[in-house]
Amino acid sequence: SRAVRRALWPFDVLGMNAILGYVVSLLIGLAGMRLGFQGAGFAAIDGAVGHLHGLVNAAGIATLGTVEDTDYATWRRVIAVNLDGTFLGCKHAMMLLKRRGGAIVNLSSVSGLVGGHNLAAYNASKGGVRLLSKSVALYGARLDPQVRCNSVHPAFVEGPLVDDIAAAEMLIVAGDNTNDVLLTGTQNQINA
Repeated sequence: SRAVRRALWPFDVLGMNAILGYVVSLLIGLAGMRLGFQGAGFAAIDGAVGHLHGLVNAAGIATLGTVEDTDYATWRRVIAVNLDGTFLGCKHAMMLLKRRGGAIVNLSSVSGLVGGHNLAAYNASKGGVRLLSKSVALYGARLDPQVRCNSVHPAFVEGPLVDDIAAAEMLIVAGDNTNDVLLTGTQNQINA
């Protein structure tokens, strides 16, 4: 199914070992800042295979809200999943990645490069992912063997997250040429 292909895309890019890192990063991101997280998922990978070639930090949530109407609990939840989860993934994967070298790919967003009036928490979290990735890359470049780190910044892709935002804002998704159009990519365009 398409959902399974989307969930397993790091397998195609980084290989079998990376899928373990991807699953752990999703769990970290979805857990957010739950107390007691000590990188147990990476310890399990260490016990099972002893190393890691790659990590894809892909967990993310978005909520609509301006700086004025976003409540602090919503702000913390978005930051916890999107930025804190990415930080924890990078931090705890590093012990395994630096043994043989490897790569980290952090999913940011076009919204981490440009701001939107109604995505205050999301913009801040994804902008943070971008700069965290630069910091991790500079650290990893000093290691021997090196650990690479990059962030990717996809635009909006049709799916539940974008559909909900578009509906809430009453935008026309991939519609006519008015100023209120949210242009999106489709899964077929990504798979091509």
